Amino acid sequence: MFSVSLQGAFCPTTLYFCIDMWRIVLAIAFVSTLVAGCNRNADEEDKYTVDMLTFGTYYTNCDSACITMYEVTPSTVCRDDSATLADMTAWKYKFTNVRLLDVNRQAIAKPLLSQVPHELFANSTTVLGDPGPEGGMYLRIQTIPGIYLFKIDLRNSADQSQAVVAFKKQVLDVMTRIK
Repeated sequence: MFSVSLQGAFCPTTLYFCIDMWRIVLAIAFVSTLVAGCNRNADEEDKYTVDMLTFGTYYTNCDSACITMYEVTPSTVCRDDSATLADMTAWKYKFTNVRLLDVNRQAIAKPLLSQVPHELFANSTTVLGDPGPEGGMYLRIQTIPGIYLFKIDLRNSADQSQAVVAFKKQVLDVMTRIK
């Protein structure tokens, strides 16, 4: 009933058409592979892209100005003088925008967004060292996948890597310069 003719199936015109179609299919597969690879790298970069960095120091044995906090985003840098020690000890601190810093001070602080050591993205809530009566540094790192909270002893300790110590020094330097 049905008959299939192979006559003309291998004519030169059809062969060129098949080769051209295979070239198109291979080109689409290649481009798809490149796009998939780019998306994977974008996800990895998002993990380390800091959208907001809140940092500051707190001291438990002091009479006044016990806490100084700053919040940096790609567009602003603000200072909060309203924090309390109870906020620091209970991990409940919430930044309250008290004062927007001038453009020059913002330029000093904004580079910190790209200088956060990647090892700090491994834990969500961590205490490094023993930030006791001498005080400590508070860090809140916000990225697309998560929020990371740290209290870091101002003194160097064994659980602070060289990268963390260097970043801590950078943060303290920035705080001094934007005061």
